[in-house]
Amino acid sequence: MIQIRELICDPLSALCHIRHYRRQFISVTNDVLYAIDRYYQYHGACC
Repeated sequence: MIQIRELICDPLSALCHIRHYRRQFISVTNDVLYAIDRYYQYHGACC
């Protein structure tokens, strides 16, 4: 999950803001998005 976070989050920001590069999301499936959602719900992080 940390690796996924590095791929979709801006490393220059303290919070997780999705990068604005559309090609990053070509291989993102609903399962990946669900896993990310569950991860942040479990850890209480706020994007």
